[in-house]
Amino acid sequence: MNTNGGTVDVGVYFEEEELFRNTRANFDPIAPGSVDNNATPATSSAATTAPPATAAITAATTSGTTAARRAAVASARLATLAGQRYLVVRVTGTARSARIKVTMIGASGKALGIAVRAIRTNRLTRVPNLRIGKAVRSVRVAVIG
Repeated sequence: MNTNGGTVDVGVYFEEEELFRNTRANFDPIAPGSVDNNATPATSSAATTAPPATAAITAATTSGTTAARRAAVASARLATLAGQRYLVVRVTGTARSARIKVTMIGASGKALGIAVRAIRTNRLTRVPNLRIGKAVRSVRVAVIG
């Protein structure tokens, strides 16, 4: 613990909101009635003590941001091109690819079929080798694994 005071860089990552906030906090020890106008500036030992505390706080708060985030479906839509129906999906995540489970839903709300495919993340991708029949009205896409 650093009892010499000083300025500390504080960073906080809010996972659910995907927000990172960074601010500087001043911890100079100023007590009422104990101000000494003849005080000398901080010694070099105090100056060398402050950076490790700053580094420790920064390392502790940024270690949570480097943890792998689970992939999530950003968008999914059915597209028609030259009479063929395709599923176009965007999955965001830190990994290069992700496995998705596609459930094809009919007009009655009943699941007509399920398919599992691997696609690239962080780009709009047409799901490969997926046949979508005329009876399919919508799809449900979920990241698995």
